[in-house]
Amino acid sequence: MPRISNMKLRVILHLVVAACVAMPVARARLLYMDEIVVTCSKGTGPGELYYFLDMEGHPAPGYPRCFVIDAEARFYIPEVATYTGIRLHKFKPNGKFKVMWGLLASPGVRGGYRWDKEAEVHVPLFGTPLAVHALAVVSEGECYLALTRAGDPRTLVNKYSAEGRFLYHLGPKGVLTPQELTKESIQRATLFADIVRLAVTASGHLVVAESNTDGDMVYTFDSEGKLLEKRDALPPELAEQAHAHNAAYDKLAAAFQAEEKEPPPKSHTVLAPDGQLYYMVMVNLKYGAKLEIHRLTFSQQ
Repeated sequence: MPRISNMKLRVILHLVVAACVAMPVARARLLYMDEIVVTCSKGTGPGELYYFLDMEGHPAPGYPRCFVIDAEARFYIPEVATYTGIRLHKFKPNGKFKVMWGLLASPGVRGGYRWDKEAEVHVPLFGTPLAVHALAVVSEGECYLALTRAGDPRTLVNKYSAEGRFLYHLGPKGVLTPQELTKESIQRATLFADIVRLAVTASGHLVVAESNTDGDMVYTFDSEGKLLEKRDALPPELAEQAHAHNAAYDKLAAAFQAEEKEPPPKSHTVLAPDGQLYYMVMVNLKYGAKLEIHRLTFSQQ
């Protein structure tokens, strides 16, 4: 039997140890593929986001908090810009910008900002949109936004046409008129407490999931805003989607934590109709910031 010299033995042992150390890293890299599909830079033009951070480096109030992907794999990203109001950016499946809508928060309510000399800040006037918290898109291109406005901490749902034209306001009891949302009448209006999700069923009905001090509540409306049902759980169709989203997010979180990376908030992730998981992240740059939407493809192994 041939003898192995000490030098050769040390080389063999070194290679074995190196392979053992590298093996977990290789497995982690095989777990998923992370691909950037949409990038939005800071700016005021179409496809650019008005701003991301305030003067202290914290996320600005109107920064994008959600996004959705429709059945055609198009991306929708809403934001609230300080002086231009609600803007909804639409991107093609390949990530290229397609169109931007400037959306009216409420007919008859001008909104805007006034300068507070003492505090040296711009203060939003009543009715000015502050943030979009949830978004849902109908197959025909119509969309629903859940937003908060200055002067009332509660949440309002607006519906818009495929061209971005305002259609109606929606509260827990159904359609609200603009007159019910004026400064003089707002306290008597019934609005949602805290909307955690908007979704559209296969039949075109809007489902609003609300969280409040009395517990979670789920409302279902038809396409005209008529309340059809009120219950304390998601309908089976959406409950199954939520379960699949939870499972995909748990997989993402485990993959990120294995690499000692902070996973994105679950509210910044979307499970697309084709089953792919996407997440949104703000990236700070030396000068400014950018927003990215990533697609995760998990290994089948």
